[in-house]
Amino acid sequence: MTAPIIVLGMHRSGTSCLAGLLQEAGVWFGRVPRRSRHNGRGTREHEMIVRLNDEVLADSGGRWDYPPVISIWTDKQEMRRDSLLARMEKRARGPWGFKDPRTLLTLDFWPKGQYIGTFRNPYAVARSLRNARGIDTVDGLALWAEYSKRLLAMHESYHFPLVCFDATPEVYLSSVQDAFERLNLPPASEFFLDSMRHYQSQSPTPIEPYRSIYGELLACSA
Repeated sequence: MTAPIIVLGMHRSGTSCLAGLLQEAGVWFGRVPRRSRHNGRGTREHEMIVRLNDEVLADSGGRWDYPPVISIWTDKQEMRRDSLLARMEKRARGPWGFKDPRTLLTLDFWPKGQYIGTFRNPYAVARSLRNARGIDTVDGLALWAEYSKRLLAMHESYHFPLVCFDATPEVYLSSVQDAFERLNLPPASEFFLDSMRHYQSQSPTPIEPYRSIYGELLACSA
């Protein structure tokens, strides 16, 4: 099996935008939503991958908003995973991949891929989570920190491209193109719209402990 391109990042951190740009560059994601209530251009998440992730999280004693310590799964889930990925690879006829923020919590369950990550100011994420999911700001910040720590741990192990969704449009698209070059993909920019980034101008400088985590992410993306 060729390694899938896997988008890694916290919810509401530009994962959908990055997935859309990857699709524009020719990466096959299968049939994915192109419009949703809280995402005008769609989540770009494969339904079966989301379902498997939710099942693994539940079996592990957690949820997407209550990250478990370890991932536990069944033989049947493993068989469904392998069958799904084999079908996706066969239909792709070229580069393929998937995006689901839950994957940061279930990475042990999935085969090794070619990774690309994205991150965002914790306050922008918390505000977006409150608007989209009704999650309290304090809880949203804590959730951002947990996902971000796992993203940093993954980056330390695999040194994959990491882009900042807070950057100006020019800097953001430039970093995306650099990341795509590392993945041997052609340029893509048409999918991105600056209007996709709600709460951007209202995001203050993070306080501790979020400032240190955010600073580490910025350093990794430089």
